[in-house]
Amino acid sequence: MQQAMDETLDLPLTRNDRGADRGDSAAASEVLELFLLMLPALFVGSALIEVGVCYAVMRKVLRRMGVAVTALPPFAQWHLPVVFPYLFAFSLIGIYWGSTREIVLLYQVALNGYVIAFLAGLVQGVALLHFLLLRFRVSPFVRALIYVFILVNGVMTQIISWTGLFDMVYDYRRRIRERQ
Repeated sequence: MQQAMDETLDLPLTRNDRGADRGDSAAASEVLELFLLMLPALFVGSALIEVGVCYAVMRKVLRRMGVAVTALPPFAQWHLPVVFPYLFAFSLIGIYWGSTREIVLLYQVALNGYVIAFLAGLVQGVALLHFLLLRFRVSPFVRALIYVFILVNGVMTQIISWTGLFDMVYDYRRRIRERQ
C-alpha cells in the first residue's frame, strides 16, 4: 500500500514545478497516511450502513411475504449506549499519547476509536436535533436545509457530534419531556 501511495505522489504535477507543489505533495501524503490509519473504522462504518440498508430491504420483503418484523423506533427516539462518550475521551487521550510518544499502534487504535465515537455522537446528535425540530413543528423544507447545512459545515458537524455525546450521558429528551 505504501508503494502505491509513493508512486501516486511521484506522478508529474499538473500545475507547475514550484516549491508550493512539493508542499502540496507532502500534505497529500500525510492525508493518505491518516486515511490508511482510519481504514478499520471506515470499514466498520460502511458495514453498519450496509446492515441498515439490508435490514430496510429485508423488512419490506418479509412484510410482503406475511412475516411479522419488528420495526426500528422512530429516528427521533434513538438512544445509543453511554459507552461512546467514554470511548471518545479515551481515544483523545490515546491519540495524544500515541503521537507524543510515537506509539503507532496506540495512535491507530485511538484514532479508529475516535472516528467510531464521533460518528455515534453524530447519529445521536442528529436524532436529538430531529426530536427538537419535530417538537417545535419546523417545516420539512427547513429541516432539510438544516440537515444539509450540518452536512456541509464541519464546525456544525463537530457541534452536533459533541451534543450527541453529551445527550448519551444526560438524556436531554427525557428532561425536556419531564418539564411539560
